[in-house]
Amino acid sequence: VEHLGSMADRDNSSSPNLSHTAMLKPQDSPLLVAAAQAITPRIEDFGRLVWSSLPGIRIDGVGNAVLDSKISGGPHAGIFYFGNDHEIARNEVSDVARRTGDVGAIYTGRDWAGRGHKVHHNYIHDVQGTGTQGATALYLDDQASGVELSDNVVWNVHRGVLIGGGRDNVIRRNVFLKTRVCVRFDARGFGGTAGYRSKPRLGLHKQIISFHLGVGAVFTVAGNVARDQSRMPIAQLR
Repeated sequence: VEHLGSMADRDNSSSPNLSHTAMLKPQDSPLLVAAAQAITPRIEDFGRLVWSSLPGIRIDGVGNAVLDSKISGGPHAGIFYFGNDHEIARNEVSDVARRTGDVGAIYTGRDWAGRGHKVHHNYIHDVQGTGTQGATALYLDDQASGVELSDNVVWNVHRGVLIGGGRDNVIRRNVFLKTRVCVRFDARGFGGTAGYRSKPRLGLHKQIISFHLGVGAVFTVAGNVARDQSRMPIAQLR
């Protein structure tokens, strides 16, 4: 991995027994390019001091990729991704969520505008989580939108896919084995505590409004959310 600055792991891309994990940020790259890729890392037994919200890998920005990685042995999530147009493919994620529940092995959330992600051909296995909520292999939390989940294999996980509201998500050709719930989705944008998350001050509307100055199809589609029934969940299962 090159041109990623001090936040990136530099030793042969193998990092066992980490006390915490570094996050790769777009500003770490000195090159004016749309993406910096984290390719073929192996991350094991991480998060020994901080048990929540520090995944094995986190990507932000636009057009990054996590490819052919092996992530195992963590207290919370394996991969976080936020932004647009990321690719997460051919990774193996296992034995995470050791100490937390309501968590995703591969997770994103709370962004109507975070579109264009493709999560495919990953193998997620042996992830149960704690408490009544357990863990989810592929988690689209709190109205995450515009994500394609395809050709993933999930084995021995509490839940395969959880779509927490959201719009324009596509779930197709995934395989679920030894999984209590294959796909679950809800309309949490309506009513109750979850409905509160749709209010402007919590960021969803603000993110959409900020995109009105943008160009391209992704911004046009996202911008429409602010004008129609924004809390209505819309997804395709194939």
